[in-house]
Formats: sequence, structure tokens, C-alpha cells
Amino acid sequence: MADRPDVEAALAGLPNRTWALLLRELRSVLAAGSGDAARAELLRLLDGPRSAVATGSGRARVAGLLASDAPLRSVLAGRPPLADARAALDADAGPDVAAATGDAGTGDPTSEVAASPGAEDGARELRAELARTRRQRDGAEARARAAEDRAAAAGEAAEALRLRVAELEERLAAAAEEQARAVERAGRRAEERSRDLGDDLAAERSGRERLVRDLERERDRTARLRGELERLRAELAAPRVDAVAVPVRRRPVGLPPGVEPDTTEAARHLLGEVGQVVVDGYNLTLRARADLDLAGQRRWLVDRLRPLAARGLGVVVVFDGDRGAGTRRSDVGVDVRFTSGRTIADDEIEFIAGEAADGGTPTLVVTDDAELRRRVAVHDADVVGVLPFVGAIG
Repeated sequence: MADRPDVEAALAGLPNRTWALLLRELRSVLAAGSGDAARAELLRLLDGPRSAVATGSGRARVAGLLASDAPLRSVLAGRPPLADARAALDADAGPDVAAATGDAGTGDPTSEVAASPGAEDGARELRAELARTRRQRDGAEARARAAEDRAAAAGEAAEALRLRVAELEERLAAAAEEQARAVERAGRRAEERSRDLGDDLAAERSGRERLVRDLERERDRTARLRGELERLRAELAAPRVDAVAVPVRRRPVGLPPGVEPDTTEAARHLLGEVGQVVVDGYNLTLRARADLDLAGQRRWLVDRLRPLAARGLGVVVVFDGDRGAGTRRSDVGVDVRFTSGRTIADDEIEFIAGEAADGGTPTLVVTDDAELRRRVAVHDADVVGVLPFVGAIG
């Protein structure tokens, strides 16, 4: 009779497939009848999860209980599906095994089982099921490898998509920044263009207003000339008794030979010949006393002009618009004028020179502005630069 540990080891070492068949037959035997506490424990183990008795300590416990129950092993050994387990089950069966299996005394129960048609059918069934199981296993492994390959390919595709998304997000952010910069540049250009258009419009309005004033003056002059012409025609048509004095318009005073224009000597000479001096205010002060603020510049210039007024000269100084825009005041004989927002000093000075020419008053205009010089020359005014003039008045 074999030792129990050897039987237990033989049972625990059965192939997994044979062990699964053993558990199935064992559950069938135990369910058909009652038994002692050991068989009750076996039934309890078999009623639990199959995985608990398939391997490990659960399998060892079932093998130990079977090793202690020779009659139960004898019953199992007689079942055809367990032909491969008979060697382990019959290890110490003795006469009981022969009685349980129907052996007549040959002492080799495996030979009768092996020769029985049921055992051969069970073996064939087991081999067929084993083949099917192996095919299923191979198919499952193939499917698993294919799934792994697909998963790897899907991972690579997902990574490529992630990189593509990141690239597109970067490009989108760059495009948004460029669009914002383009909008900002367009806004700045629009603002600059608007300012330029505003300046051009203001210049056009100023030029138009100047032309309107020039036209009005020319109309007035034309009307006066027409009246004078009609008067002269009437006088010519009427019998003449006495000679009629016809006003003659004064021409520029001019300079004597040897005196250069725009010099202090020229300024002194002209101041002694003209009846009126018109000064382009800020044109003079910004060159002569730019170190002062505008109010200080105005005070400084009026102080320098008072002695000329005291000599009997008509003195007019014109400044571009101030808080008192469009006004005029007298400062000890000096006529101080401020232009309005729609008029510049050049326009006012030209108007004064035109009136003086119509009235026959020789006029000296003090300015360095080339355009203003040209405009007042049309009205027969003499012109001198600002620095020679400052030198002449001390």
C-alpha cells in the first residue's frame, strides 16, 4: 500500500485537464450520496469557485482529502473519463478497489479498464476535446496577437494624431497672433490716414477761406476802381475848369543804391520812410527769443515796438490764435492782434498790407516767411527779415 503523501502528490500532480475531469466526476459522486465530514468538506470546496480548487492550496486540500479516502478513490477510478487518473487513484486501493471496480482477481484494474470499450471511447473523447481546446487556444492566441498589433497600430496612429493636433494648434495660435498684429497695423494706418486727411481738410478749408477773403477784397477793390473810373469818366466828360488831383498809389519805398536788402541798414532806412510797420509776431520771436514761453515772447516784442509807436509810426503785430483768438488790443500805441481759429497770421498781415496799399500808406512787413513775402509784395509793401529788424530797433 502506498503512503498517503505519495498518493496526495500523485493526485496534485495530475495534468490540469485530467484534474478538471476528476473534479467534475468527484462532484457527481458526492452529490449522489451522503458521507462523513471529510466528504462534506470536499463537496463544500467543489461548490465554491472553480478557480479556488484548480491550483494552489485549494487543489492541495482536495488532493489531501482524496488521499485519505481510499473507497472514494476506488469509485472514481471505475469511471471511464478518469482512465488517465487511475494510476494515482488506485495507488493503495487493494481488495476494495477490485470490489469497487468489478475486478475478478487479476490484480491489474488498469488492464481491464484499458480494455473496456467505454475507456477507449472516453480517451478518444478526451483527445478530441484536447485537440479542440488546443485549436481554440491557438486561435485565441492568434487573435490576441492580432489585437496587440492593432492596438500598437492604433497607439501609433493616436500619437501621430496628437502630434498633428499640437502642430495645428501652434499654427492656429501663430495665425491668430499674426491676424491681431495685422488688425493693429491696419488700425494704426487708418488713424494716421484719418489724421492726414483731417490736416489736409483743415488746410483746404484755410486755403478756401483765404481765397474767399481775397475774392472779397478784390471785389471791393474792383468796386472802388469802377467807382473811381466812373468818376474820372464823368470828370473827363464835364468841362474842366481846374485841374483835378488824381490819387496816385504809392509804390514800395525801396532802398537807396549801395544798401543791401535784409540788412540792419536796410531796416533802419525803411523805418524812416514808411508810415506803418506790420510784424509777423511768432515768426520773429521764435527766432529771436525762443528761450521764452509764448506769453514772455509776446511781452518782449511789444516792449521793443513801443518806441516805434512813440515816433508816430503805425505799429501792428499779429500773432496766431490765442485765448483771445480773433481779438485785438492796443498796448501804448502798438496794435496787437490775435487771429481766430479759422484764420492764420499770414492772412491777416496780407489783408493789412492790402488796405494800406489802397489807402496809399507805405508799409513795411517784418517776416522771414517766403510765402508771406510773396503775398505782401503784390500789395506794394516793403519787406525786411526779422533779425535785421531786431538789430535796427535795438
